Amino acid sequence: MTAFPGLGSPGIGRIPIMDVEPVVGCGRWPAKAVVGETFEVSATVFREGHEMLGAAV
Repeated sequence: MTAFPGLGSPGIGRIPIMDVEPVVGCGRWPAKAVVGETFEVSATVFREGHEMLGAAV
């Protein structure tokens, strides 16, 4: 997870987004691609309760 300037370290919010991929250097650098290149993006997104939850990139 990336911290926003001035907000301190990131924590787990109401809807956590974890295990984001692709990742380079344990998240130290942004992943890069070439225009038109196809690549897979994945993440674990969850929350408490039984309501439906979706996520989009």
